[in-house]
Amino acid sequence: MDMGEYEIHDWMNTVCDELAGEVPHHQGVHDCSCEHHRATPPHIPTCELHKLPNQPVRICYMGEPIVSKMNRTVMKYIQTNYTLQHLQNTRPEWTPNQSDIDWTAYDKWNTRMKSATRRAANMKLIWDLYMTAEYIHRKFKKGDCWCRCEKAKETSTHMLHECQCEANALGREELVNKIHRSIRKLVAIKAVSPNWGWFLTQMFTLDNNGATVMWDQGSIPDWALWVQTQPITEDTKQDILAWIHMGSECLWKGLFPLRLATTLRRIGMPAKIADAWSDTLRDWLLDGATTIWRLRCREVNDGKLPDSEATIRMRDCAIEL
Repeated sequence: MDMGEYEIHDWMNTVCDELAGEVPHHQGVHDCSCEHHRATPPHIPTCELHKLPNQPVRICYMGEPIVSKMNRTVMKYIQTNYTLQHLQNTRPEWTPNQSDIDWTAYDKWNTRMKSATRRAANMKLIWDLYMTAEYIHRKFKKGDCWCRCEKAKETSTHMLHECQCEANALGREELVNKIHRSIRKLVAIKAVSPNWGWFLTQMFTLDNNGATVMWDQGSIPDWALWVQTQPITEDTKQDILAWIHMGSECLWKGLFPLRLATTLRRIGMPAKIADAWSDTLRDWLLDGATTIWRLRCREVNDGKLPDSEATIRMRDCAIEL
């Protein structure tokens, strides 16, 4: 299409294209292998004009035409790219030895997210940036920082793993129920043995009070010592114990060790399932944390949870667990 044929909205789209071209690309100090950097030739524009018959000129971002409001969409992509770039260049300070975590696999999973809202939710999970009472008190000097359960300060950890208020407990129970169901399915199709199925469920489980079972970095829970009795190689045993050694916080935030897929294959999981399981688990953990936060906000703002179909289903899951 010749630029002489442009109408006013076409020129506006062209200006937005120039602005969107300033969006930083994904690549940081950690190599990015998304479709943008695998392209041939290796560098392509962030945005390019896109024309369909009988349709106005639109911006095509990463191969997808933008059809919604331009300013909101461009801002969404700017936020998406900045959050991705920040994660790839700045790792959370609370994480253990950085070389123990498979950041390459984690970055690939994070890069595949297209939703800016979902990426923001992941940032909140990794950096403990939920707007809890403790966060509001620490940042804005408002409130008393205590949770509505009146048992502890409402930190991100307390909100996700400890609070016994109905909203938090239901979200937590639904997440654990989903993980346990998936592991039972693996056992049913003989992708893992019943003993290894039990071991995997111990990593993501609740205590008798409904709180997440947690352990500190560098410690090994008693149940994990069972690995030493299994007929697997010493290297596999050490890899599994190194996974546990990272601490439960890493596990619940989807930060897994190097060679996890290899370790799963060595305990009998088929290669195809082992390669995909860690990313699927990361999706569930992020969805579960987001659900807990959403239900918590609903309960705080409305005073109670509504008796909707979703909450009734969650209560059924809690009974099943």
